[in-house]
Amino acid sequence: MVYLVSFALAFVFALIADMLRERGNKKLAACFVGLSGIVLFLVQALREGVGADYTDIYVGEYERYLKTGESRFEIGFTLLMKMGSVLSFDYHFILGICSAVIVAGVYIAIFRSGLRCSTGVSLFILSGFFFFSMNGVRQSVAIALLLNAVLSLEDGDKKSFAAITMLAATFHMYSLIVLLVPLLSRAGMTYRSLIILFVAIFGLSPWLGAVIVKMGSLVSKQIATYASNEYLRGIYLSGDFDFSDFLLCSMTIAAAYMVKPIANRQIAARISSPTTLMLCLGVMATAVSPAMAIFSRVAAYCTPFLIIDAGRLIEGDASRSKGGRAVIAAYISMLVVLFVVLYLYRNFSLVFPYVSIFD
Repeated sequence: MVYLVSFALAFVFALIADMLRERGNKKLAACFVGLSGIVLFLVQALREGVGADYTDIYVGEYERYLKTGESRFEIGFTLLMKMGSVLSFDYHFILGICSAVIVAGVYIAIFRSGLRCSTGVSLFILSGFFFFSMNGVRQSVAIALLLNAVLSLEDGDKKSFAAITMLAATFHMYSLIVLLVPLLSRAGMTYRSLIILFVAIFGLSPWLGAVIVKMGSLVSKQIATYASNEYLRGIYLSGDFDFSDFLLCSMTIAAAYMVKPIANRQIAARISSPTTLMLCLGVMATAVSPAMAIFSRVAAYCTPFLIIDAGRLIEGDASRSKGGRAVIAAYISMLVVLFVVLYLYRNFSLVFPYVSIFD
């Protein structure tokens, strides 16, 4: 019930903001955008024990840091914990700051990408990123930053792209996956080459997984620990096909391709948008996930970019044609079904039942 009410409020405030902006009342519109974001921020920041990693990873590691001064996290999150310890704040301070960065980062990206606030907020929820961010806190801070880093790259601002990416990496090193986007852009990735790459990677995934583990062990103590321990290896370095992220990324790419004007619908059409290239990376990462479960986390970095791509799809010119509306309707239906299955049926990320700090 908490989620339903908060989602409804966030959407209604966003819708009012859109209406006010269209009427030219930008200041009042900004107030309603703020109200929309505050609702989602409060749901995250005031939760207690909600999210699979909440107690063991974040609460447990912060309390260990207070006792020993040691941290296994990246420097950005470690500095945040140090700030909390200096100010004598408990773990709620850390999670509150992270929640603010996540929500603010997504809302900023929504406006930078030219979307209506109501569209972006709806996709923030339906993409699963909101619920994922209640579990993978450090990853989600990094993702919220990366959304803006990639938009900077799209605008041709390479310095901002590099700076924001490095900042994201101080919270989670997997953020560096975004550095592949300029390389894919220069390589001229096409829809045909994406399919070929995916099939090739999927077929070679057992061998690729072994190579990646060896290389990763050389640069990461965490991966080396996983590789040397049979129990941890079974948890983190081997797994099932990441079907949910594959579907979310691939069906967004497919829908965007299908609604292109007839003249641009060649199967070898070049994929030039950096946000779409991130979704392509997500598709490729899922191909390796059966051999190395850690790539499911890499794919999780890519899936939230559908907020931007799907938003542009829904609001684009294609939505004015009968065929375009049919594709968009089918896409949204699939998105809703996946959301229900992952979060309402499977309780992905253990976000139910909701418990607040006041309970």
